Amino acid sequence: MIITEKILKEVWQKTAQMQSQENEIQWFRKDQCSAWIKWSDYWNRDSIFWREVDHIVPIAKWWPDHISNLRALHWKNNLEKNDWELKCPVQSHWLTNIGV
Repeated sequence: MIITEKILKEVWQKTAQMQSQENEIQWFRKDQCSAWIKWSDYWNRDSIFWREVDHIVPIAKWWPDHISNLRALHWKNNLEKNDWELKCPVQSHWLTNIGV
């Protein structure tokens, strides 16, 4: 699947919005594991807020390559995931991530 800007925006909209308007202004959100991710850090390997687009159900399990099957995850949470089981080695602690 080619990840287009449109897909990135749709996946970002599905990600939990934080109560703080400041977070939204700075384009921070939390993934399903509560890890901070940042809009501008898509595939930015130098950032602790690096995010990726994850297939919730692996496409190898014959699940459609559709927006309903996509989510934004911190790269390390995506790396540690196996099939349907989401592990959360990276989580937020106040204003930063732990486990990176």
